[in-house]
Amino acid sequence: PLRSSTGSGGVTEPLLSQTDEVMTMHERGAWSLHEAMKGRFVAEYPQDKPAWPVYVSYVRYVWWYNYAVGGLLILAFFETPLWCDTGTWWSYESSQKRCTVSNMAPSKEVFMSGVPVLPMGVSVLVESGLYALVLLKLIFEMRLERFFKPLKVDYRPPFEIRFDLFMAFLGLADVFFF
Repeated sequence: PLRSSTGSGGVTEPLLSQTDEVMTMHERGAWSLHEAMKGRFVAEYPQDKPAWPVYVSYVRYVWWYNYAVGGLLILAFFETPLWCDTGTWWSYESSQKRCTVSNMAPSKEVFMSGVPVLPMGVSVLVESGLYALVLLKLIFEMRLERFFKPLKVDYRPPFEIRFDLFMAFLGLADVFFF
């Protein structure tokens, strides 16, 4: 810990006590209570002080993550299909007009649901933002997992986190490479 000098005698005393390096009993209690309310039990929780703000950030991003996944599901109904003409990125057109393939199928043979589709530019921006929230949650989950590693406890199995990361990057590749 940091030390302060009391004079020329060389006597030093710690600025921070050793107990400031571990979580308070209130933080530990809040963490275990929150996890119990979610139905999760972990055999041992980290005691390191830096683990608490990471956990609080992780909980916030889990909330945003849930809305982001819901947003991605809803966006799937309103984004322009890949096979549609994407000549214009920012203009609103009817799905019937946008998705008619010239020299292939006449307009009367293109069957669309009638649901309005978003311009490609809007879809890309919204989808990128939603995937950014998903990735932030996964980053905080990986940071949190580092505090559990010395305890030889998995907060969440690493395979699941890696699989989620792979799927999120696959989604981002879909956004940018159509």
